[in-house]
Amino acid sequence: MLRYYSVFLVLFTLAINLNVHSQAHVAGFSKRINAFLEEEIRQTGTTGLAVAVVQNGKVIYNKTFGVANIEFDAPVNSKTLFQTASVTKLFTSTLLLKWMHEGRLRLTDSITQYVPDAPNSWSNIQVRHLLSHQSGLAWPACIGGFIGMNTPGVNKAATKVQIYKDIRDSSLAFDPGTKEAYLNGDHFILQISLETIAQKSFPQILKDEILLPLGIENGGYDAELREFPLQLMKPLKYKAQLYTKGDKTPYFFKNFYNPNSYTSAGLFLSLDDVIKWAVALDRNATTNKAMIDSLYQPMPICGFTQFGWVKEKVYGLTTYGHTGGPGLSHILRIPATNTTVIVLSNYADLLPYMAHGIIGLLLDKSDINEKRLKSKT
Repeated sequence: MLRYYSVFLVLFTLAINLNVHSQAHVAGFSKRINAFLEEEIRQTGTTGLAVAVVQNGKVIYNKTFGVANIEFDAPVNSKTLFQTASVTKLFTSTLLLKWMHEGRLRLTDSITQYVPDAPNSWSNIQVRHLLSHQSGLAWPACIGGFIGMNTPGVNKAATKVQIYKDIRDSSLAFDPGTKEAYLNGDHFILQISLETIAQKSFPQILKDEILLPLGIENGGYDAELREFPLQLMKPLKYKAQLYTKGDKTPYFFKNFYNPNSYTSAGLFLSLDDVIKWAVALDRNATTNKAMIDSLYQPMPICGFTQFGWVKEKVYGLTTYGHTGGPGLSHILRIPATNTTVIVLSNYADLLPYMAHGIIGLLLDKSDINEKRLKSKT
């Protein structure tokens, strides 16, 4: 009995020591991350920032900086909603993984079964091609990239009918699955397909299937309608104002995402919201592990994205994620260590390099400043 007690005492002491070491390690890199981010804010003039690191379903770093609204001197907090821009694609991808698990669609489904009047030239376009920008579909002038206008000088958002007609009447840029090009005609057709399956709008689909089940109640879309001289949108609680560099103080910045391509961009989320999503991925709460692992399987054409996630090497580690803005949001997930780095900002001029720097700090790399300077040139 005494021997068993001694063994238990040794193991208990070891566990305490490991826990103390782990706490000290977390405190150490938290201090380094704070110093890194504070210096970046000082040098770049960043107005507001929210940053977290999630590992194995646990938050190991979580901090906010600056202001969400200069006029009201409202500080950023963990509930502040940020425009995530193209990071929205990661949440669209999460929805598709869930539906694949439930058998509601397959990556190899032809989109013609969801878009019945599609031209014959689309017959070889599959769902996976839309997710990975490998469809060859045009990105028409009527949605003009992130501007979302008809054509220059026309101050009215393009309708779903207009956008679809422009894409349908355009030739494919290349044969599906043979190349990769970042053209958001992919996501417009993807949105039509998902809305056909669910028989509801994409914002409502995402809310019902992903956001609310994860406890995300305030995140969503502001449903912009642009028709100058007026611009209408829905209020979102805790929404941050966006800023860009001004002469002496930051200027207001207003971007626009056409509601007909909300699968690609436009989603507002808080740091708390994105943490819930990252924890859910770690715990396989939105789908099973096999589906999440499918994110990391090579596509037939291995380009910059896989199922909507950009693959890259950071300090020798393979990461998957996306940027948005370019500097409004950045999420990087490291499968090897089950780590997710989250950076949200309301400063449109910020380049997406901070998540890379944080990974370097987690790995105790000493060349963070060198990497930062290179990323700005």
